[in-house]
Amino acid sequence: MKLLGKYKLLVLTIAVLLAPLTKSFSTGNSINDVLHRLSVSKSQDNVKVILIDPGHGGKDVGCSGHKLLEKDIALEIALKIGTLLNERFPEIEVRFTRTTDIFIPLHERVSMANKEDVDLFISLHCNAIRNPQAHGIESYVMGMETSQENMDIAKRENEVILLEDLSSFDPYSDEGHIMIAMMQQNTLEKSIKLADFTQQSISGHTTFRDRGVKQAGFVVLRKVLVPSILVEAGFISNPEDAKKLKDHKEQNKIAHSIVSGIGKYVAYYAAP
Repeated sequence: MKLLGKYKLLVLTIAVLLAPLTKSFSTGNSINDVLHRLSVSKSQDNVKVILIDPGHGGKDVGCSGHKLLEKDIALEIALKIGTLLNERFPEIEVRFTRTTDIFIPLHERVSMANKEDVDLFISLHCNAIRNPQAHGIESYVMGMETSQENMDIAKRENEVILLEDLSSFDPYSDEGHIMIAMMQQNTLEKSIKLADFTQQSISGHTTFRDRGVKQAGFVVLRKVLVPSILVEAGFISNPEDAKKLKDHKEQNKIAHSIVSGIGKYVAYYAAP
């Protein structure tokens, strides 16, 4: 059955939210539980390739407000992150899903992330909701803990699905379900650790409010099989956040914070 417009988007978002990913977020296994468990034991993971994903692009502008477009801010911060990573970690290869204002379908971004040599996937976005008082930076991982606000944000970010040519891609295919099943608990736990390190750095190095680590049904996270986070770098809908996001110095602070979080992750999981 073909679904049109907003109905297709709503069904897709709900399906993502309800997908049985792993046991990580079953009852009694919250983000705090996972972080506590990781403080006791961890696996080793040498990071060699990082894929940076500036959200949206081209005909998909993302959210907008205060004369800002999400696609532009995401790209500017992403490129700054790449430059800083190359300077600090010359041994790590940095890749991008896009480096210019072009449209990249979500399933192509997922495909790039699932190349067998990619070790980390970081997607950059900006936030916007109807409440202009909402402000700050938050990092998302895929999971089952949701709120109405998180679902609204995920639905907005997933709207790009309506712009894509899906004739050759079925998000409900057997292949899609196999990919989901392949996401093991260890990968999701590492995503939480990366998000936590990132938020710690944002709290310490920027004037943005730290909104913490959250979970929501982002398509771009659902099928990525490596540790991955989606950073909502401030609210374009908030006048103070928007003012900061226009400022390249503030963008640099955000980029430095994310790179610092990556550095903590790399050091934490490095083999002795």
